[in-house]
Amino acid sequence: MARLPLPIALAALVLLAGCVALDSTAGTTPVAADTASPVGPDEPTLDLVSDPSNLGQDERPHDVRIETERASTVNVTLGIVRDGYDTSRTVRLSPNTTVLGTLDYEANYTLTVTAGEASATETLPASTFDCNSSGTTFTVTDDGVTVRTMSTMLACQ
Repeated sequence: MARLPLPIALAALVLLAGCVALDSTAGTTPVAADTASPVGPDEPTLDLVSDPSNLGQDERPHDVRIETERASTVNVTLGIVRDGYDTSRTVRLSPNTTVLGTLDYEANYTLTVTAGEASATETLPASTFDCNSSGTTFTVTDDGVTVRTMSTMLACQ
């Protein structure tokens, strides 16, 4: 699986911290909610929330990753729900691919990833957006979809 080493991945996330994640290919039009678009193994970035960031100076965005450990290509839908906002993005993931995205609008979220008949859901409280680094990873395998959310959980000053 083509994955970036942690220091390079963190540097890329820092560059994205002040803005909504943008498509990695300049001039590309965002994909319609129900249309699957092909995604290769080069870790493209999803445009998750179009609202301007409302994070404070000391608050960090929440990273969202969808990775596939399947041997075959699969259509994956990420549903994002928060007060007054309900959208979904569908991408066609090649084997051993990771897709990145960032949430930089503080709110309560429910994220759901669906691949075929399998799905996993994670609820993120607004308190997720603080001085800590945090991220949610959905993993799509032949057996289904799993989810885990992690945070550095340090005391903020």
